Amino acid sequence: MVNLYRLDQIRSDQLASVGFKALYLSRLVSAECPVLPGFVIASETFSTVLAQIQWASPLFADLPDSVLRLNIDNAQQLQAIAQHLRQAIAAAPVPPDLVQELTDVINHCSAPAIALCPSLSVPGLAATAPATLPEVILQPSSFINSYVCERTLASVMRGLNHIWADFWGAKSLFYWQRLNIPIQQVRLAVLVQPVQSAIAAGTMRAIQQNRVELCATTGLGRAIEQGEVLPDTYHLHPHSDEILFQQLGQKTIAYQIPAPGAPSAKLVNGLERHWLNEAQQLNYALTETHVQQLQHLYERVRTTLGMEIELEWVLQQEPEGGQAYITQVLPLSVRLSLPQPYSLPSIPSQAKRDVELFPDATLIATGLAAAPGQAIARANVLTDLTLPLGAIAPHTVLVAPTMPLDWLPLIQHAAGLVAEQGGLTSHSAIVARELGVPAVMGVDVATQQIQTGELIWVDGDRGRVYRLTKLPRGLEPIRPAPVVSASMPPASTPQTRLKTKLWLNLSQPEHLDRVAELAVDGVGLLRAELLALAVLDYQHPAQWLQQHSAEALVERLAAAIAEFATAFQPRPVLYRSFDLRSHEFSDPVNQLAATRSHPVLGLRGTFSYCMDATLFKLELLALRAVQQQGRTNLQLMLPFVRTVEEFQFCRELVQQAGLLDNGQMRLWMMAEVPSVLLLLPDYVKAGVQGISIGTNDLTQLLLGVDRDEAHMAPHFEARHPAVKRAIAQLIQGAKSLGIPCSICGEAPVQYPELIADLIQWGIDSISVAPDAVTATLQEMIRVEQQLQKADGKGQKAKGL
Repeated sequence: MVNLYRLDQIRSDQLASVGFKALYLSRLVSAECPVLPGFVIASETFSTVLAQIQWASPLFADLPDSVLRLNIDNAQQLQAIAQHLRQAIAAAPVPPDLVQELTDVINHCSAPAIALCPSLSVPGLAATAPATLPEVILQPSSFINSYVCERTLASVMRGLNHIWADFWGAKSLFYWQRLNIPIQQVRLAVLVQPVQSAIAAGTMRAIQQNRVELCATTGLGRAIEQGEVLPDTYHLHPHSDEILFQQLGQKTIAYQIPAPGAPSAKLVNGLERHWLNEAQQLNYALTETHVQQLQHLYERVRTTLGMEIELEWVLQQEPEGGQAYITQVLPLSVRLSLPQPYSLPSIPSQAKRDVELFPDATLIATGLAAAPGQAIARANVLTDLTLPLGAIAPHTVLVAPTMPLDWLPLIQHAAGLVAEQGGLTSHSAIVARELGVPAVMGVDVATQQIQTGELIWVDGDRGRVYRLTKLPRGLEPIRPAPVVSASMPPASTPQTRLKTKLWLNLSQPEHLDRVAELAVDGVGLLRAELLALAVLDYQHPAQWLQQHSAEALVERLAAAIAEFATAFQPRPVLYRSFDLRSHEFSDPVNQLAATRSHPVLGLRGTFSYCMDATLFKLELLALRAVQQQGRTNLQLMLPFVRTVEEFQFCRELVQQAGLLDNGQMRLWMMAEVPSVLLLLPDYVKAGVQGISIGTNDLTQLLLGVDRDEAHMAPHFEARHPAVKRAIAQLIQGAKSLGIPCSICGEAPVQYPELIADLIQWGIDSISVAPDAVTATLQEMIRVEQQLQKADGKGQKAKGL
């Protein structure tokens, strides 16, 4: 049996052995196109491994040849079977001849690292037109990870085993059964290629007749694959050197081959992530010479294969200044699109502005103005929330029933959001505001009213969605506005000395250096669950732990927290531990418990720690690690505390972790459950050292109104007398008990008139999103100056 096929030896009749990805690359090698050299571990090798497994369960006894049908709607069963399969494959013996062949190849490889990528085929679909094949066949990286390994046999074998196991993961089982393709008919080969650190990487594809889109980012291409950057974009003429349009992206990170000895816990699938400095972010990833080189390469490949394609490339450092290599080529049906969001001119406030600006604009939907701003882009309607993130185009208006928070990479790079569900205080709305993405929530049947590809105008200021028949004149493609506006005052701006502190609500490290320069006194809310999404590859922590060690989670989380603590040192950073609500953070490991829990009243907050403290203990270890680095400004805040007993349970774990050994450490809790109103003295007696009022949950629990239900939005009123009295009582109670009181809910931003009340009641600090700093600071200064004048007049009257 042949285990390995070199790319330059593959024949067209060997598709079942090598898969589509390797077959297309081999055709380009034959045409002498620049393709990274490599080889393929044949699909028959994987079949041999499966056949050697001694299955303990009769269900899998004849797995390589049987028809395995699952109830894919039963998430618990699906996860259990997938985990059983993965464990069996991980323990399976590898053919000795494969080990020897890999050893020989690795010994002759001079590159510092090796990439392993899945390459699939389905023999029964081999005759199908390539562009009509399911994307999971042509681009399986959406559910089977690629791995970059050290150039050692042990590392390569681990990566290979991961790919083989991923093939039997829950997502893979789900896809194939939904496509009505028996998984036993799918052939999995593995493409192996050397990897060098890169100048740049990206994609090319036809978007219109005589127009090719080139996307590029600094370093290797993983940042684009994961949606972590907005790449530089060029529109090129395919038959000439003409650049029709170019736009600088937002590139904050880059992936490269890790330096020798780099800690494995800080690597992402074998790659090291670097933060780009400001100068690097302001430069294009490609020179004009590089663009022309890629222009010629694309036309050459398209001519060679005789079809429309999407090309993935990498630009490696060479003595001549850089050589582009093809890493993947996919058949593509030409899709006409406008991939960039468009800016709007200054919009007047008159009611007739729609007609004045866009005579052809048709109002098609209204909802809640969840995140301010304007965007015009093509719509991308998503009714299947299980789609792989890589299959969803960026720079479009995402239209969906809801916006799961594991879509964070999409939200970051979307032109705008339109959702059928969600309120002004839903976490997806909060994230959209933090990232500066215009959003309209609570739009009835939005996924039925809007079609993919339509040109849509999202008015996030008024909560309206329009359909346009053409792009209005005078609009130019722009980069999405950064989260931090240049008009915001830096920390060094001279200002009236305020008694009330101004803090920030944060969750993402984007623009952290600029955010830290704002005129704020610290971070009043660092949302752990949103921070963890990026840290843990956009997976639920429990799911991530199935494939990685607890030590790796602690190291990754500690590194991310340390970035915030370092940026704001010595100003305090209040880290709020995980509050994993079931409808926002899908937990496939404990899916049954999630489906039985009400997202607001169910398994969340500190109650979930009492049920299973595993994740909370890991968070405490991460915080302790940051403390030991000398970051004394870090403080801990517990979310959604229902009872004093819950707090006592958590405080004991905090004490055991050694966090309270640091005299500057404070243990806070969120004041968002109404029971805190009656039991605040008991909480302080139990060890609470500060409270932060969460107006979002407090309002919904006091008024019985679901914050995520759009139809209830008119009744979700943080200015309701009951809510205001509760806030005043908490502030005054904290003052009498000698502990600080902050507020981190959305109320002060939505209703600036509440700021005067908060300051008069004696609030110690107000915490808001970065885009609300300027307005909040101005209002705080105005209120405190008025109070000082009033106090001065009172003192003068007493003196008289």
